[in-house]
Amino acid sequence: MKTTLILAFALLGGTFASAQSYVPTDLGPNSFAYGIGEGNVGGAVAGHATFWDLLGNATDAHPSFLNAPTRAGTSAINSTFNGLFVGTGFDGNRPGHSVALRWVGGVAQPLADPFAVYSSTGVFTDGTQIVGTATQLDVIRDVQSQGPQHAIVWDATTGGVVVDLFDGKPVVALGCAHGTQVGYESKGSSLEARLWFGAKRGFVNLHPKAYDTSMAVATDGVRQVGTVGISMKLFNETHRNFQVLMNYAAVWQGSANSLITLGYVPADLPLGTAQATGIRGNLVCGFGMGKNRAGTTQYTHAVVWNLADFSQRDLHLTLPAGFITSRATGVDANGNVTGWAVDTAGKTHGIIWNLVP
Repeated sequence: MKTTLILAFALLGGTFASAQSYVPTDLGPNSFAYGIGEGNVGGAVAGHATFWDLLGNATDAHPSFLNAPTRAGTSAINSTFNGLFVGTGFDGNRPGHSVALRWVGGVAQPLADPFAVYSSTGVFTDGTQIVGTATQLDVIRDVQSQGPQHAIVWDATTGGVVVDLFDGKPVVALGCAHGTQVGYESKGSSLEARLWFGAKRGFVNLHPKAYDTSMAVATDGVRQVGTVGISMKLFNETHRNFQVLMNYAAVWQGSANSLITLGYVPADLPLGTAQATGIRGNLVCGFGMGKNRAGTTQYTHAVVWNLADFSQRDLHLTLPAGFITSRATGVDANGNVTGWAVDTAGKTHGIIWNLVP
């Protein structure tokens, strides 16, 4: 593991330079908000796929065909675009197996099975394509087992498979836009960020050599965002040769050497770790990690960075008292952000942060 210290591009400001502010809407306990697009938010409440409008009005979209007589299935919407929803269901008839789903007009249907799969997941859609993963089912000497992960691209209109991005190495697709896809390749204990152009050959390896691990999570078709991590040793009287993995929110523009890293600057630390989860325009959303005032327990805060002036907005600070951690998961074209927070009782709450000029 590398121990070279890389100077991250740490944001020096704690707020946006503009007068814009965010107002959070709590979607209630036992909920998650995963994706946002064109007026709708997707997620889940108590294991049921759910979508909301930007005011927080909910519609239960759990498909009943996932329920078995003795075991209820679960489902979640991971991405939305103009009334098209994409997500994953766990089939009560096949415990431990998942199925990639799309909802059209509020009605769910499975995405095409690319091969004999162990499970599949629908992760993101840009309205034209859907990306996710499928795990091949291996049969060796009549024994079934989970095979390698395949990054899959489906057609958003038909639900049919467009391309399997698997090229002999385990790969996962997490985001897409304008004919491109992003994700990562699994390489043992580390990951390497990838950018595809609709084919398994000719991809771009976004992994910067100075880092130990990287992952691309989202793209707008020009820029890619995610995280890069580097292992470093800490030397002090308490921890001698103590090794930690520092993560930074990453922004690429089509190549490994275009990397810009975004640090998280909490009030009580000079620099925390950070990860990016979404991008629209100049806004990048994600979360940063720091410590509490006692300097011991780690927390995460939902964050938005503005690439126009490299400012930072800590969205957790807009939440009422009683929430101890939060993450941002998506941002729309108007700057509204989705995510979730955890309260002191340990319950998750989906959150919509509406941007107010």
